[in-house]
Amino acid sequence: RGSQVKFRRRTTTMRMMPPRSRHCFLLVLVLLACLGRGLLGVEEARVASRSWTDPGHRLEEALLFVERNGTRLQTSDGKPYRYVGMNYWYGANLGSVGPGGDRERLVRELDELSARGIKNLRVMAGSEGPNTEPYRIVPAMQVGPGVYDRDVVEGLDFLLKEMGRRKMRAVMCLTNEWIWSGGLAQYLVWGGYAKKIPVHPPGPSSWETFMHFTSHAFGHERTVELYHDHVRFIVGRNNSLTG
Repeated sequence: RGSQVKFRRRTTTMRMMPPRSRHCFLLVLVLLACLGRGLLGVEEARVASRSWTDPGHRLEEALLFVERNGTRLQTSDGKPYRYVGMNYWYGANLGSVGPGGDRERLVRELDELSARGIKNLRVMAGSEGPNTEPYRIVPAMQVGPGVYDRDVVEGLDFLLKEMGRRKMRAVMCLTNEWIWSGGLAQYLVWGGYAKKIPVHPPGPSSWETFMHFTSHAFGHERTVELYHDHVRFIVGRNNSLTG
């Protein structure tokens, strides 16, 4: 039961909050999804960057997919895949032409990272609104179920294009378990499980209360459906800049 995809442009001011946690549970989900075993039932989702060489975006070569072979990561030609990577969670927002975007800064930072040998970036390929909620990265990529901010989505397109030019790979985190990006807690509200989120510190609720609340996402049918709608949107679309 898919949701109709809509685009919405935002004129609100960007309020970027750094994540309060060093771990992203859904990073594991995306890694497993890339190996063909999504935790929420997504059977296949592989992510790869592509290399483009001119403003016309002519394809020079495609970076090989990263796969699992037993306990090892390898490229699809069988060679071991080893990398230096980092968390670049705000890349899509930085690539936006809307509020909070700064493409010149993004290009500078990618150049710096590439020069230091960093070739693998964990990026957010999903953030959930509404933009009026506290402790959130705004503008969100998905401001309501199936309603997307075109500027942020195309900011992700720009980020991936620029990463491809530098032969960098992306681990695309499709949602999050923490409140700063909306995450699974917001999907629970959208799915009708609850009317509001028990926000963890600095909000009024405890970490234990928030984590217990969020854990219900994996067993709530409508929440899982809405998440799968987003996965299909991201995996099924073409990059607006590279095709």
